[in-house]
Amino acid sequence: MPEIATAVQETAKALHQLEIRHPDSDVNRALIFPITVAGSHCEDPAQQAFFRSRFSTLGAEAEAFGNSKQALQLLEEVWKRRRLGQKKVHWRNVMYELGWENGILLI
Repeated sequence: MPEIATAVQETAKALHQLEIRHPDSDVNRALIFPITVAGSHCEDPAQQAFFRSRFSTLGAEAEAFGNSKQALQLLEEVWKRRRLGQKKVHWRNVMYELGWENGILLI
């Protein structure tokens, strides 16, 4: 859907601008949920790399507090299923299929 692709692109652009304006902040940590949701709609490998890199900026501390590691696992699984040809892949359904029946708190 073109409107989703546009929204993903606009989200990536906004995240990039935040990074430029606040290079030493933990802005990505505060935005795990929108990063995950927008990233789950990426079809383009370059866009996927951009959203994947948001998690790498968090460092090891983020894995100890919160669940950024699981959020990235979720994105990787969504992207993998799309590469394998699944047409409709929704992040919430994938989350439940991974056994996270209670969901994950995206912080």
